[in-house]
Amino acid sequence: MEINDLLIPTAQIIVTAILTAYTTAKVNAKIQNIKEEINEIKHDIKEISNRVISNELKIAKLEAVVD
Repeated sequence: MEINDLLIPTAQIIVTAILTAYTTAKVNAKIQNIKEEINEIKHDIKEISNRVISNELKIAKLEAVVD
């Protein structure tokens, strides 16, 4: 087996490794973006929940005054 016989398979392995690394990096970046969006949504839900609780407390105080 000559060295030329090894060049094409070696090149294919190298290209595959580069494409795999590139694809993995892109997927990881997308996953990170999704995680950040999820954290933002969680924060928004927490803020809304706090407002709802605050409004419920205000309603309870007003109901107590009315009763």
